[in-house]
This record gives sequence, structure tokens and C-alpha cells, in this order.
Amino acid sequence: MSTNSLLIVSFLLENERYGVDAKKVKEIIKVKKITPIPQVREYIEGIVNLRGDILPVIDLRKFFHLPVFDGSEKKILFIESNGKVTGIIVDAVSEVIRLSTDNIQPSPPAIKKINTEYINGVGNISTGMVILIDIDKIVKVKN
Repeated sequence: MSTNSLLIVSFLLENERYGVDAKKVKEIIKVKKITPIPQVREYIEGIVNLRGDILPVIDLRKFFHLPVFDGSEKKILFIESNGKVTGIIVDAVSEVIRLSTDNIQPSPPAIKKINTEYINGVGNISTGMVILIDIDKIVKVKN
């Protein structure tokens, strides 16, 4: 039995719980003014000024082709991947979870809402499951 564990920041998209490695999350803010950029992919919402840094923002709902959501709880998670910081818009941030690597399973084919290419696995937690997304792949596609 392994004693390795990961800290995961969990968030909601379309009433499903997703998670990313907490070490990659640099900051979480409420969605604020996003400046659109012309002629970019539809899931790139635009750019924001975060304390003098101009950062791109991806709408994960649009990236995964989910219906539009205008909830007041929407947040931007600023993720560092390959030395670059990118914001991702999520419906809401849930909690930080310590997840044993023993409780992570490969992605089952039953997850139909999003392309399994962007899933690292599924973690079993006391309140259900958390879908672990491969944020590095998502950010790489953005570039």
C-alpha cells in the first residue's frame, strides 16, 4: 500500500467535480473584467491584468464543449504550466483535497462529457469522485 498522496484543488464544471494538482495553482480569484482578443479560438476568453501581468484566460466549459454557464460563483484559477501562467474559468471552486495515489484509477470510458485525452484519472474520495484533468495538455493546446 502506497503512502504517496497529492493535494488537489477541486472545482465544479457542469455539476461534476474536477481537480488539478494544487502545486500548479498560483492564485484563485472571482471572475473579473476579461478583455477579449480578436481572432483566437472560441475557448480563449481573453486576457486579464493580474497585478501588472497580462495573462490569457481559457473558459473550460467552452474548451470541453459544455453549455454556457453564467453563475455568480465563477472563478479563475491561475495555473502555472511549463513556466507560463494561464487562467482557467470554472463554475466554482470546491475545496483542497489530499488524495492518496492508491485511490486514483484510470479514466473510465463512461466519462462522456469531456475528451478523455485531457483526463489523468479519477480519484475516489469520501464524497464521491473527482476527475483529474491534465492541465498541461489543455494549456499546451491553447498555445
